[in-house]
Amino acid sequence: MGPLWLVTMIASAYFFLSFTLGENSPDFRSLSSNFHSRRSRIDQRHLQRRQDPQQELKLSPQALQSASNSPGKPVGPQVPSLTSPNNFINFCISTQGRAHNAVILNGAQSKNGPACNGIPMGMIPGQDNLPHCRFESPKNMDKLPPGKTFKVTLVIKNLITGSFTNPEKTFYSAPTQLDPKTLFVVGHTHIVISQVQSLSSNEILDPFKFKFFKGVDGAADKDGKVSLEVKDGLPAGIYRITSLNSASNHQPIAAPLAQRGSYDDAIYITVQ
Repeated sequence: MGPLWLVTMIASAYFFLSFTLGENSPDFRSLSSNFHSRRSRIDQRHLQRRQDPQQELKLSPQALQSASNSPGKPVGPQVPSLTSPNNFINFCISTQGRAHNAVILNGAQSKNGPACNGIPMGMIPGQDNLPHCRFESPKNMDKLPPGKTFKVTLVIKNLITGSFTNPEKTFYSAPTQLDPKTLFVVGHTHIVISQVQSLSSNEILDPFKFKFFKGVDGAADKDGKVSLEVKDGLPAGIYRITSLNSASNHQPIAAPLAQRGSYDDAIYITVQ
């Protein structure tokens, strides 16, 4: 039952007590004050919910995307899209969302088995505002001495860096946001270093086997540069260094067009 029902019940009690106690009695004046205070709070909360759609627990017709209710008229090798009449708002408790005993992510990283995340992707930057980056140092194919600290510098464009939430409590738990002034994604970047067999190797790397992983906590400088130190360097070997750009809640950044390049950069170095 909604707040209007509650106000009606309180109002009925108010008028009953008014008749029973008399409007000038101290007890009634105290009850009257409490009633008006309670009603004011209820009305205020109800008004806030009406003004802020984020307070509602149901889908607004204004947010409904009819394309989600169509398989997309696939042609050739295309497959039909999964469909939903309600923007997939309950996907994580559907048959597909519960497949293989998937758990609802709920802000926590999932290390054991599949998970489902019901939070919207959120804002998507325009094609002229997509993030992109290049490594400034080391340079691709550089040779570095083993066991010696070196600095990795990445130049980033179109990403408001230095914004990251608690990855243990808010992982993927909020939509991607855009900076209101630049319309760039608000987020952060990481540096990942993985060892490879050789420069000519086509071995598929395990994404969770890396020699170095670190997020860049601070914002980029005026030239868009961020840097990290790899303390004590790396053992002798061949390595791939990659960037990993993400939004504030650690989610991948979506693009407005299917045909685009990568947001990230990769280089290879030899340590010997």
